[in-house]
Amino acid sequence: MINKNIELMRLITGGPVVEIFRAEQSLSLLNVIGLLANEINASNYGEVFGTVQSLSIDRLILSITKLYEVPNRYPLKSIPGILKYFDENSENLEITEPYLLNDQLRRLGLFMECFEDFDKNKKNIFVHYKMNYLLSKINQDEAIKSLKIHRDKKISHPEDTLVESLPKISWVSIEGLLSAAKNIVGIIGDGYLSSSFMIDSDYLLSNDATRVGRGLARILSDLGINTSEKSERSRT
Repeated sequence: MINKNIELMRLITGGPVVEIFRAEQSLSLLNVIGLLANEINASNYGEVFGTVQSLSIDRLILSITKLYEVPNRYPLKSIPGILKYFDENSENLEITEPYLLNDQLRRLGLFMECFEDFDKNKKNIFVHYKMNYLLSKINQDEAIKSLKIHRDKKISHPEDTLVESLPKISWVSIEGLLSAAKNIVGIIGDGYLSSSFMIDSDYLLSNDATRVGRGLARILSDLGINTSEKSERSRT
């Protein structure tokens, strides 16, 4: 792997891979707490798990906004920062797994048959253009704008603003933002790093990230608050 690819590996693994993992950890905790919210509040542990819930929401917001932060004065390990690096070094980036790269592009409906006829630099320009297309769709998404408002007004700065006045964000929108980030990581990982992060539509680190949720469920079970019983009741 040439030097520019090694730097790309450092940026990907130290940036988006970390933040996606943290975001999915937070979602896993929030899902468990949300499933048993009434039981937790009726117990003596409402304050404890309410704090975990609040911290998880803050970390979720920070991780997703960090994923899509646009570099200004300083280089960033965000997706826009990595695509900037990719663009600036397209002549020197080596496609290490062309077949896997093609598979990722096909999976996302981004592949063109003429791609096979391009030289290395033109292929890299094409891949950058397609990843930038995915990013442009995110930049137009109201969800990322809403998350940045929450970050700026609720987390980063102690503004005298009621939480109720901030834009509402759905879990579906958050999942969509994470899915787009995973897809870009999948393209770069398979095509340029010889590291698979995506197989078909499955992000390989998601199961590891949800371990914290399964651990929290066991703790709640030990306290007599059982997720399996709740799940059974919800199905009846």
